[in-house]
Order: sequence, then C-alpha cells, then structure tokens
Amino acid sequence: MRFSNQELNLDEAQVQQKRKDAQKIEGYHRGLKQECHIERCQARKARKQPNHIMLALRAFVGLEWKRYNGGISRWALMQDIIRPAVGAYLQQPRYILGDPTA
Repeated sequence: MRFSNQELNLDEAQVQQKRKDAQKIEGYHRGLKQECHIERCQARKARKQPNHIMLALRAFVGLEWKRYNGGISRWALMQDIIRPAVGAYLQQPRYILGDPTA
C-alpha cells in the first residue's frame, strides 16, 4: 500500500532525503549483484534460488570484512585464496580433464 506525502506528513526536505536514501540503497543493491554474480544462478527450483543468493551475499560480506580488517586489496585477497587452492589441486587433482580435440 502506498501513501502520499500528505498522508505521511512529510515536508519537501524529508521527501528529498528519502529519495536520496532510496537511490543509495539501489546503488548498493546494483553493486552487490555485480560483485556476487547473483544473476548467474543456475538453480531452477524456487527454494534453491534464495539459498544461492543468501550464500553469495554471505560470502561477499565475509570477504569484504576480511579485506577491511586486513587492510588489503580485493586482488591480494583473491590471490591469497586462489594460490593455495591451485597448489592443492595440482598436488592431488580430483578431476582429470580429457585431451582437447582440435
């Protein structure tokens, strides 16, 4: 249900502040979608999609918290995650890819 400005007893300054706040929230939302790649979700069942979105957001917030507290860049944080993972995979590969065909 929507209310008019008169029903909420808001003056013009309050209305402008609410608009700015809404734009700021929309900007954060767009940024989170880009960073988490939420739109790439391959889940088709209705229950799995919210789970995917929440886990993606949780991972993003966790990494940002680690980055903020550590004072390191996103690139350095990704390298700290990727390098040990690649090294562990090379020592014990779980998946063997077939030979490429030309």
